[in-house]
Formats: sequence, structure tokens, C-alpha cells
Amino acid sequence: MYLGGRYECTSRPAPDPHLFSLIRQPEARLVSHLHFLLAHIKVRLARSRRHTGMDIFQQKFCINNVPMWESLIPAILDNYNVRSFIGERAFHTPIWGIGPSHLEVARRLLLQFDLILDLDSGDAVSELLMYQGLGWNVTLAEVCATSRRILRRTAS
Repeated sequence: MYLGGRYECTSRPAPDPHLFSLIRQPEARLVSHLHFLLAHIKVRLARSRRHTGMDIFQQKFCINNVPMWESLIPAILDNYNVRSFIGERAFHTPIWGIGPSHLEVARRLLLQFDLILDLDSGDAVSELLMYQGLGWNVTLAEVCATSRRILRRTAS
């Protein structure tokens, strides 16, 4: 946590610990992954090969090659959340290989969480869940906003 010009790195057990998970729609996750890939291409590949990055993107990703996309992002195309909750073995299950037995395992694993926070539900719902579901008096967004304001002030 950022406190008055320094980072405080101490940790301590939470007084009332909660087990929660963050989920988001697979399509939104895909967009997030694509943003990461674009940044990776632009910064790393373009710099090392003296390209702009756009030419590499066009060559690799705009060729209308469905099998290439399936090999690149099978988990997102096929039951991303189920694969994520079950773990690595399910995550690497062949595409279209997730079935009812996997869904049942994921459903049971969800029962261990005190709170499931959908990142696509909007700020109002997220804040309500943090206040009521976790009993927090400050949300993560408010902490981040405060930290950014402090950083801006100390940097100027």
C-alpha cells in the first residue's frame, strides 16, 4: 500500500478473512488478452525486428485462420471459467473437451468461496458486494484512486 510518499510492504493476517474469486465474461477476457498481445507485439517484436508492430499483427492475426485462433486461445473459446476454476489439467483439456462432469466439479469448487465478484457487473454492484459481502468500508477502486492521487501529488 502507498502511504504518504513511501510504499508500505508489511503484511498481516486479515482480521476477518474471506475467500473470494473474480470472474469476468470470456469475451471481455479475450479483449483483455488481445490488448496484452498487441502491446507485446508492438513493444517486443517490433523493436527487435525493426517493424511497426502493425505489420506483424496483420500477418499473424488478421488471416481469418480459425484453427490458429483455436490453438492460441482454446480456453477462452471453450468454457474459460470452468477451465479456470478446475485448474491446469482442465485448462489444457482439448478444445470442445469440457463436458458435464467438468461443469459439476467447477460448480462444487465455487461453493468454497464466500463471494464471487463479476468484474463485468459494473462499479455499483462491485462496490455493494465489497461493502455488504465483505464488510469493507473502502473499495479497491477507492484505494487505487487515492493511491493515484497521492502519486500525482508527490510526482509534481
